[in-house]
Amino acid sequence: MIWREGWGDCTVAPPASAGQRVVRAELRYSQLALIRPGHRHTFWAPGEKPAVFRALVSPPGLEHYFSELAEGLAYVRSEHDARALREELDRRYDVEATVRRDSGLP
Repeated sequence: MIWREGWGDCTVAPPASAGQRVVRAELRYSQLALIRPGHRHTFWAPGEKPAVFRALVSPPGLEHYFSELAEGLAYVRSEHDARALREELDRRYDVEATVRRDSGLP
């Protein structure tokens, strides 16, 4: 992931069996974060301005998760429906996505 605008925080937690430490970094313009497969991670833009970043995902396929999530969230009518959509996509794509309570997102 390459940060393009604004700033944000990124936390990467390797699998417990890897014996590596959790890394937390503040990312700014043009900085890079490498997130290896199987590593739990979070990223968010805590400032007033939304952050913009580019992500390269390999192997391919996860980009469909984000497309379906964006399309689905455009039509949800409640927080319950948004949560149900995320849970269904999480199950289908084998991910565990969470939304911070203070993010303002459904």
